[in-house]
Amino acid sequence: MTEQSPAETYSSYRNRLLAASIPATATAVFVATLVWQGALWASAPQRFVDEWFPNLIQFAVPVALWVLGRGRMRERIEALLLAGDASYTAALVGRQLFASTSISGTTLYVAVKMLVTALLIPWGRRRQAISVAFTLVMLYTVLLLVGAELRGAQESHRWLGPLLAGFLSIAGAAASDRVRRSIFEHQRELQASAEHLRREVEVDEALARVGQELIALPDTRRILDALCRLTTEVLACDASHTYLWDAEREEYAAAAGHGDTAEQWEALRLVRYPKRFLAGFQERMETADIEQYFLDEIPLRPSALLRQFNTRVVLCVALRRGGKLIGAQSAEYRGRRQAFTPQQMRIARGIAHLASLALETARLVEELEAADRLKSEFVATMSHELRSPLNIIIGYHELLLDGGFGPLAAAQRDPLRRADRSARELLDLINATLDLSRLEAKRITLDLGDVVVADLVDELGRELSDQPDRPHVEIRWYTSPDLPCLRTDRVKLKMVLKNLVENALKFTERGRVELEASGREDGVEFRVTDTGVGIASEAQAIIFEPFRQINVGRSQVRGGAGLGLYIVKQLLAALDGSITLESEVGRGSTFRVWLPLVAPAQSHRVEHGAGETAAGGAGHAALRRTAG
Repeated sequence: MTEQSPAETYSSYRNRLLAASIPATATAVFVATLVWQGALWASAPQRFVDEWFPNLIQFAVPVALWVLGRGRMRERIEALLLAGDASYTAALVGRQLFASTSISGTTLYVAVKMLVTALLIPWGRRRQAISVAFTLVMLYTVLLLVGAELRGAQESHRWLGPLLAGFLSIAGAAASDRVRRSIFEHQRELQASAEHLRREVEVDEALARVGQELIALPDTRRILDALCRLTTEVLACDASHTYLWDAEREEYAAAAGHGDTAEQWEALRLVRYPKRFLAGFQERMETADIEQYFLDEIPLRPSALLRQFNTRVVLCVALRRGGKLIGAQSAEYRGRRQAFTPQQMRIARGIAHLASLALETARLVEELEAADRLKSEFVATMSHELRSPLNIIIGYHELLLDGGFGPLAAAQRDPLRRADRSARELLDLINATLDLSRLEAKRITLDLGDVVVADLVDELGRELSDQPDRPHVEIRWYTSPDLPCLRTDRVKLKMVLKNLVENALKFTERGRVELEASGREDGVEFRVTDTGVGIASEAQAIIFEPFRQINVGRSQVRGGAGLGLYIVKQLLAALDGSITLESEVGRGSTFRVWLPLVAPAQSHRVEHGAGETAAGGAGHAALRRTAG
C-alpha cells in the first residue's frame, strides 16, 4: 500500500493505486495471454495462424499499458485502463468472427476477464460497471452478428454466465473499494496522529532543551543572553530580544539580544519604549500571552528602528512574575514576511514560561546571596568587635592569676578561674561563628603545598598529648610507613584533625584516643578513634549540621556552639575529601577522613559582583525595578 499525505483525497489516493497496479496487471495479462496462445498454437496451429490479428492485439495491449502507464498517460490513468480493457475485450470477442472459435469458450474467457479485472484493477464500482457494460454489449452484439443461438436451456449459459460474472465483478469491485476506502481513512488517521505526535515531540524536545539550559544558569545576565540565543535557534528565526518593563518609568528597554551586529545592538540598547508610544501593546500583553505583528502594517514609532534592521515580522510573548507582567520576549524575521506557525507560537509560549521561572529563581537567589553577604559581613564585623575586648579581659585574667597585680586569696582565685574559662569559651564561640560565616560566604582560599603526613600527625599528637583535664585518657598517634606526601592545604588539614581529636577528648572520660594515618586507594585515610560514650544511630545523621549538639546522658558536655564537626565537613569539601562515622553507644566512635593525594588546584574564594558587566547590571537593575 502506497504512503499517503494527510491532505490527500480518496480519489487521488485511488488514482495512485491504479498507477501502481499497471505493472502487475500488464504482467499478469501478458503471461496469461502467452500461456493461452501457446496452448492454442500447440493444439490448433492453423487456427493460431488464422487468428493472428486478435492474437497480436492481445499481446500488444499489456505492452502498451506498461509503456504508456510510465509516461504522460499516467495522469489519465483511468482512461488508459478503460481503453486497454476495451481493446483486449474487442480482441477476445472478435474471435467469434472466425468459424473455428468456440462460443462457449469465448463466453467463459469473457466471464473470467471481468472477474480478473475486478480483482487486479482497483478502480471501484463505477469503472467496473462501465467495463462490464461494454464487455457484455460487445459480446452479445458479436454473438448476434454471427447468428449464435442464445435461447433455450442448452444455450442459457452463453448469456447467463457472462451476465452473472459481470454482476459478481461489480459487487466485488464495490466491496474492494469499501475496504480500500476504510484502509485509506484509517491510514489518514494514523498519519494525522503520527504527525501530531511528531509535532508534540518537537515541542517537548525544544522546551526540554530550553529548560535544561536556562535552569542550569546561576544569574540573570546569563539567563537573558541564553534566552535570546535559544529563542533564535529553537524558533529558527533571525533575531530575538528581551525587553524588560520598568514600572517606575513606565517604559520598556532592551536587556539582551541575539542576532544583531554590534552597531545594531548598541542602537537598540539605548532606545526606550514608553507606554504612551505602544498604542495598546501593554494592555494586550497584560491579557494575552502572545501577539504577532507585521511591521509593514504598524505605523508605530517604536517599530521604526526594527524596520531599519529589515525586520518584517515580530512575535512577542509575555514574561511574567506570578500574574504581573515583567517584560516581553521577541522573535523576529528579517528580510522575509513569513508568519510564525501555531507550533512555533506554542514553543514561544513555553519558552516564556520557562524563562519567567528561571528569571524569578535567579532574582530570589541573587537577593538571598546579597542578604547572606550582608549577614556574613555583619557577623564578621561583630566578631572582630567582640574579640578585642574579650582578649583584653582574658589578658587581665591571666595577669591576675599570675600575680601581676599582687597575690590573690584562695576565695578570689577560684571565681577568677571560672570567669576566665567562661571568657575563653565565649571567645571560642565567637571564633567558631566567624569561621562559619566565612564558610557560608564561600571565602575559602586553599594554600596548597606538599605535606609529610608523618610529621603532621606527630606534631598534632605532641600538641594534644598534655590534657590536664583528662588525666585518665591516653592519646596515641602513629602512621603507616612509606606514606606518600599529600598535595593539600596543611593548615586546614591540621584544623580538621585537631577538631576531631578535641571532639573525641571532650566525650571520653577514660580510655584512649587514637590518631592513625594509612594509605587507601589514591589518597590517605586518617582515623580518629576513641573509647568514649559513643553516638546513637539517630543522632549520627545530625552531628555534621551547624549548631547541633547531642545529648549523651550523664556525660553530656556543656559549652561549645555545635560548629566543630560542621566546619570539619566544610573544610573537607574544599579539600575534595570525605568523612564517615562508625559509632556505638558505650563503645566509642571512629571518624574516618579520606583525602586525595592531590587536592583541587582552584581557589574556593567566590568574589561577588566582580564579573557583572555594565549591560548585565543594567538588565538586572531593570528586572529588580519591574512592577515596582
